[in-house]
Amino acid sequence: MSAKRFAFLAAFALLLAFVSANVIANSWFRSLRIDLTEDKLYSLSGGTRAVLRDLSEPIELRLYYSREAARAVPQLQAYATRVRELLQSVQAQSRGRIRFVEVDVEAFSEEEDRAVEAGIEPVRPREDMDPIYFGLAGANAIDDQQAISFLNPQREPFVEYEITRLIFELESPERTRVALISSLPFEAPDAAFSSPPRSVFAAELGRLMDVTALAPDFTAIPEADVLAIIHPAPLTPAQAYAIDQYILRNGRAFVVLDPAYISGQRSPEFNPFGGGATTPVSSALEPLLSRWGVALTPGVVLDQNN
Repeated sequence: MSAKRFAFLAAFALLLAFVSANVIANSWFRSLRIDLTEDKLYSLSGGTRAVLRDLSEPIELRLYYSREAARAVPQLQAYATRVRELLQSVQAQSRGRIRFVEVDVEAFSEEEDRAVEAGIEPVRPREDMDPIYFGLAGANAIDDQQAISFLNPQREPFVEYEITRLIFELESPERTRVALISSLPFEAPDAAFSSPPRSVFAAELGRLMDVTALAPDFTAIPEADVLAIIHPAPLTPAQAYAIDQYILRNGRAFVVLDPAYISGQRSPEFNPFGGGATTPVSSALEPLLSRWGVALTPGVVLDQNN
């Protein structure tokens, strides 16, 4: 074999190996990424990975973003890059279940009409600027739709949670029914923007689940997927019996007790749930806990940093 022919075959073999390596890497290692940022900005949390791992149907995520109009807002441009790369990571980790598409929205275009139809709301940093669309819309296989109307840069610490919540709502369109027993006030989901604002816990619980808050004098528990008992007031014998019978029948309850409700002791203004003077400073679930073989320590653990 001549040297020229050998060199040609060697070059062809190297080219073939290069193409094959790229095809294999794209097929086998698409979900592998290295995050070298200090705060692991592009590493998905365990909760997000669990949601993606359990996806049963394909979901399409559409990021509506006005690229040209956003050039005048560098902070928004930087945040858009963060969101875009996060969505790419979500797509890569979904084992093909998530399809991510970015739509460049310009004023007076068909893309703008689609963005509005999807529930994306424009913002104008200044009156003389074109509207900026920056929101996320999702749809599942049966065309259920959810949207984040505007991805606010001020909520950057929560962006992964909000995206994961949107995916979860598309994967599980049937909402969990919750019967809630609590001495803390709970407002309906449409009161999310009430003044003063309600607690984040109540807002998220109301958004993700159908919650029925039982009256203080309840004597029966309605049909529900789960019973939530959160800092209850002292129970009557009839109420304790109703709870015991529900758990014997359904076997599913979420219980939160506090022997020293410090925020309530100080002042109602410090209550993160917005409770008033009627909120007890301690809660227990006796004699049910004793019957169930569970004990609540009366001691208090304080975290001075939180």
